[in-house]
Amino acid sequence: MIGGSTDVTSGYYDHTVQMAAKNQDVTAFVNMLRYPALVLAVAPDAAGEIDSIEDLQGRTVGVTAPGSSTDFFLKHLLTQAGLPADAASVQAIGADATAVAAMEQGQVDAAVMLDPSIGQLEARVGELQLLADTRTVEGVQEVYGTDTYPAAVLYATQDYIDANTETVDKLADAITCALDYVQQHSGEEIAAEMPPQLVGEDTALYARAVEALKEAYNPTGAIDQAGAEAVRDVLAASQPEIAQAEVEVEGTYTNEYVEP
Repeated sequence: MIGGSTDVTSGYYDHTVQMAAKNQDVTAFVNMLRYPALVLAVAPDAAGEIDSIEDLQGRTVGVTAPGSSTDFFLKHLLTQAGLPADAASVQAIGADATAVAAMEQGQVDAAVMLDPSIGQLEARVGELQLLADTRTVEGVQEVYGTDTYPAAVLYATQDYIDANTETVDKLADAITCALDYVQQHSGEEIAAEMPPQLVGEDTALYARAVEALKEAYNPTGAIDQAGAEAVRDVLAASQPEIAQAEVEVEGTYTNEYVEP
């Protein structure tokens, strides 16, 4: 996007804060997930050996990729528990089937995962031991001390937004319509409307994953300032360049396009 290959990106709100620290004017204009929906789960082979975040010291933990939002989530949990951010070794396991395989085969001791991968793994090995779960407001409060922690957003450079306000407004309207649909329909109803290649072979499993995530979807599309500040503070704790930049979050998002 910064290089001009794309106009708008669907990604985590974290990225706008990181870009602000690099003096790049990138703005989120609609928020899809008000909670990260990340789960730190213990691998079946390590069940009984790992009962807390502190027990991850010296262990191998799967993340989608080093430097990703899942990696930052792990580092935050480690430092919150009084451990160094590098107390656990990270291993890239991707997402979806590769993450499920890594956990099931014991390639890692724990992993930061997302639905529907969590549901897929539990369908194969049974209920997982969860050390952190940010799919609900209670989990977000426990991990971050705030009621919201904006995750998936649409963002673009401020120059693009200023030059294409009608397009940005239509994109935000489309997302908020979809968010409203999620709130008004069950996981089964949503699964029935999705393309088969996204649902996969197990429609019931996909429907349960959607249902588990419904609370995490943002009913308004707006970003709460307290949540934005929590994101900045978490990133600043592990990234000196963000702490040194003293990022003002007001410049990293706008709710102008989701106002009723």
